[in-house]
Amino acid sequence: MTRRTAFLLASFALYGLSLVLPAVNGHAGIECLVAGWFGFGSGVGFSWLANLSLPAAWTCIGANAKSAGLVLCALTVVLMLSILANPFMMASTSGATTRITDFGPGYFVWILSALAAGLSALFSSIRRTGNPRRDA
Repeated sequence: MTRRTAFLLASFALYGLSLVLPAVNGHAGIECLVAGWFGFGSGVGFSWLANLSLPAAWTCIGANAKSAGLVLCALTVVLMLSILANPFMMASTSGATTRITDFGPGYFVWILSALAAGLSALFSSIRRTGNPRRDA
């Protein structure tokens, strides 16, 4: 198994793990994933877009679009961290927001999933150096 594949599989596993762990204010990651898109109307849902850019990065990495995968991983991490600048989340579908007071392990594992994908993209873009092929 190549390093690229190992980090890509680790990214999948970490993302899945982040869904079952408490992510913010005691809510499991799956709750944040399902309800997060409601935040766009109130301007608090931009970090949720990372849930769209990460699978796009995975696809690029798997298709050997190395640069695109790396750029998407960087964008994903920026989106994931953007919640720190505006630490609010939807309290209900009515548009009410609540301040995030607790970032649980699921949030940090979510970020690790994007970093692992970024390492996968980085390893796929590193050229192997070796002896050039010699024609006899």
